Amino acid sequence: SSGINEQSTGEYFALAVLLEIEDSAGNVGPGEREFLVAPISETTAKSLPRSGGPPSSKRKIFEWMTDEQWQNLQVLAHHCSWFGDVFDRMNKDSAEVKWRQLSECDSPESAPLPDVLDQRVTKVQHLMVIRAVRPA
Repeated sequence: SSGINEQSTGEYFALAVLLEIEDSAGNVGPGEREFLVAPISETTAKSLPRSGGPPSSKRKIFEWMTDEQWQNLQVLAHHCSWFGDVFDRMNKDSAEVKWRQLSECDSPESAPLPDVLDQRVTKVQHLMVIRAVRPA
């Protein structure tokens, strides 16, 4: 077995343990677990509540961003009230640099989230943002 598979297995196990701990503390909202597993899926769409209309921007706003990253962020904006305003402000206040850094850094789990999200989200929501911009 390769080191990559062993590492991935360990990461998935750590995520599963984190989710169980956070869920038992009441910190996992509807659909959050599903988003972490598969952001763009029918199960995720059915599990996440809708927080309003579709996101205001339907086109990618950053050239470097992949379609998958953009779709993941749109899912967050459409279903998670805590992310909608952040999504609407992504192309303002030089936020592009921060989003790109999160997308490309070596340790996204310890990198600060753009728009001071770190101060307003749970650990699980923090992982959701990373999952959106760092698809597997």
